Amino acid sequence: DGRVECPCQTVNAGFEQGTETTIDTKINKPYGWNINYVAAGWLDGSINTTAPKEGTKLYNAWAGQITSMDIYQEIGLPVGKYRLSGDLRIDNTNNISDQGVYATYNGNTYKSGTITNVASTWNSIDGWNTLSVEFYINDAPDLTRIGISGTGEGTSSKGWFQVDNIQMQYLGKNLRDGSTQATSGVSATANTWYAIQVPIAGTYQL
Repeated sequence: DGRVECPCQTVNAGFEQGTETTIDTKINKPYGWNINYVAAGWLDGSINTTAPKEGTKLYNAWAGQITSMDIYQEIGLPVGKYRLSGDLRIDNTNNISDQGVYATYNGNTYKSGTITNVASTWNSIDGWNTLSVEFYINDAPDLTRIGISGTGEGTSSKGWFQVDNIQMQYLGKNLRDGSTQATSGVSATANTWYAIQVPIAGTYQL
């Protein structure tokens, strides 16, 4: 499917390394991640071990009154096309808002769709939703922010989530959708992606 090894290092992608603190009634930061949140009431940001998607642990991001919940890290990525994915689940459809995975690069944010499946036993392996988003790095001077986020109305736990199995896939260099097929002798247009095929080994001038 075009995937190759990702030239990046996502820290604690499966939350197996736990959190930096383990305090009840607190949003504990997972090791290697940062957290921004606006929430009140009972807070529960913690490691959970009930039916993770992969491994033995997952991360639980819950609060009684959520305005926003954002777990993220910043990584350096070479030029190319990427797919960010993660598995999320929640307890009932009333708590679905815009929970998903996202990537922010050069001021632009690319976010996945949100949760659609809530299993009858929500905290089972059947409760997971695999969400993904594809994005491009056109040049690589800046860090790319990848994360998981959800928002609410500040009056309930709507916007909360459990998350596991964050994955970054490198789909190759210069595979931008909508690229233009160029033929020999044409003039290139600035800020346009071109698909170039080289069928025979040799020396070429571009």
